[in-house]
Amino acid sequence: ENMLNIGFSMKVGRGNEYMKLTRSEMAQQLDAQAKKLDEQAQKLDAQTQKLDAQDEQIRDMQAEMKAITQKLATLQAQSGK
Repeated sequence: ENMLNIGFSMKVGRGNEYMKLTRSEMAQQLDAQAKKLDEQAQKLDAQTQKLDAQDEQIRDMQAEMKAITQKLATLQAQSGK
């Protein structure tokens, strides 16, 4: 008994943009994406450091404000006697 199997496939719709690229083009694109990710990571690190510094400044200013408020309360209490 002889058997024959035939297959057929068809794609409908938009194709994947990466399927059109050669291996070297894909490698270049991956390198470009890796470089961009590194730049974004560096930028994020810089922003995080800046925020940390600002948070420290805010804490220092809050401590100063608390000390000033306490001194003011002390002076007001002394002048009210």
